[in-house]
Amino acid sequence: MRSKNALLTSALATGIFMAQVSVAQGPPSGGPPPGAPPGGAPPAGAMRPASKDPTAAPAGTYAMDLEHHAVIVRASHGGVSFNVLRFAAKQGSLVWDPTNPGKSKLEVTVDAKPITDPIVYRIKIESDAMLDTAKFPEIKFVSTAVRATGGNRYEIDGQLTLLGMTKPAQIQASFVGTGRRIPTGETTIGFTGSMNVNWPEYKGPGMANSVGVVTVGLDAEFIGAKAP
Repeated sequence: MRSKNALLTSALATGIFMAQVSVAQGPPSGGPPPGAPPGGAPPAGAMRPASKDPTAAPAGTYAMDLEHHAVIVRASHGGVSFNVLRFAAKQGSLVWDPTNPGKSKLEVTVDAKPITDPIVYRIKIESDAMLDTAKFPEIKFVSTAVRATGGNRYEIDGQLTLLGMTKPAQIQASFVGTGRRIPTGETTIGFTGSMNVNWPEYKGPGMANSVGVVTVGLDAEFIGAKAP
């Protein structure tokens, strides 16, 4: 019995050792890694190397890529800390003119109901005490002017509609990059930026005064036409 147990233990140890060696060495030489597409082809939606030159993205109309965007709000909690909320865009468009940025235009519509999971707020952000999303389900920004300020940075003046009121707002934006999708070939262009919103101007006195100026972080990719 001892001899059989010793042989069994030895066989198990050898098997575990060989499995560890196989994992450490990876796939056979020349073979694709585990989970890779057949033939080594890049996965759908992959990007060719991006250019950091804004003029590399051809002029035209681009649609916001709803899979690759973020609207992140940082709001003061009585001056003690910050609440962080995420919102999702419903649609957006960018008319891009790299040689004459003043002709560019931006329009974005955002779902006013925030994504707060896993945090449960005592006062619901979507309630009538705050964003009142039942009455005002959308937030919208429409640009009125775009100015290049140097170093791939832009000032975007516009009108922000929030809680049914439309007021001037400005986005400070920076060009991130542009590239083409594989294998579909559409041009993609990306920006990052921020906007300040004076919450008491929209909500009035009371709780709004403890919130003050809200900082909105913005990131977005826009998808254009396929390569000719």
